[in-house]
Amino acid sequence: MTDRFAILRAFAAAAMCCLLAGGCVFSRSDGNAYIRSLDTSFIRVGQTTRDDVLNRLGPPPMLATAQKPEKVFSRERLRYICYGQNEFKLGNKALLVFEFTWSDAQYERELAIDFDAQDRVTRVAWTHRDCIWKPFEGESCREPLLYREKK
Repeated sequence: MTDRFAILRAFAAAAMCCLLAGGCVFSRSDGNAYIRSLDTSFIRVGQTTRDDVLNRLGPPPMLATAQKPEKVFSRERLRYICYGQNEFKLGNKALLVFEFTWSDAQYERELAIDFDAQDRVTRVAWTHRDCIWKPFEGESCREPLLYREKK
């Protein structure tokens, strides 16, 4: 009798694995990836104007993430933001068993250019984060942003 239950449990476990295996997906997408390679060497603090920056780099792209909308263009600052989105799904929706989804969208790199009242550059700063937010952890568990300012 015990052998029958062991065989039945093994068969049920194998069937469950087969059902879930068809619905295991990991995907990664990058938004505004070109920002990683922007060349800011032409910018001179106190000399370069807003028009010079916009002519060379173009306007900052809008963000298309599910996160709260961010202001990327203002009188005082231009923000060029590159973000990454990771998503993991487990389950089989077609068989209506269950579906578990973990998703994380975060800013990986940002270029911030500040201007004074005369539209001259006062600061150029890069920030970046190289980590993935682990499932079931709060945002406070993320590594801090690394910051580098151009002198």
